[in-house]
Amino acid sequence: MNHFPVWLRSLGNCCKVKVDGQQNVEWLQATLTSQGVECTEAVPVAGTDRYVFRAIYTTRMPPSELQRFLSSRPEVQLMLEPA
Repeated sequence: MNHFPVWLRSLGNCCKVKVDGQQNVEWLQATLTSQGVECTEAVPVAGTDRYVFRAIYTTRMPPSELQRFLSSRPEVQLMLEPA
């Protein structure tokens, strides 16, 4: 697994997650799901190798904890998008 960027944009009760590469998005969704985060289906962004999905916050993984968790992963370069 290579180091890859992950963009987050908070949307209230969930966040929009953007990831480069299908293999990376599959890994990230499996990792988040194992931590109790519900993820929507990843949708490709037209004309790019990026995918977008939503990660729904839970009491187990609120926004600050999700950011902390992703920041702690050596594979992830966390990029916060402006709201």
